[in-house]
Amino acid sequence: MRASEHPGRQTALSTHPSAVVGRFVLPTELSGELRTAVEHWAARQVDKPTLAEAVRRLVEDGLATD
Repeated sequence: MRASEHPGRQTALSTHPSAVVGRFVLPTELSGELRTAVEHWAARQVDKPTLAEAVRRLVEDGLATD
């Protein structure tokens, strides 16, 4: 059975914030100020992306400007 089938059960990854990038899960931890800034950015987007999707887009945009 998967952890999702056991609502109160935590897996090793579920105790840490993470972002799904492609097929990989990358652990992420954002400071309160940075998380708030990303959440505000996401709220201004038409499609209202999840926090993980917002982080992915911002990273991609940042890397594209190099």
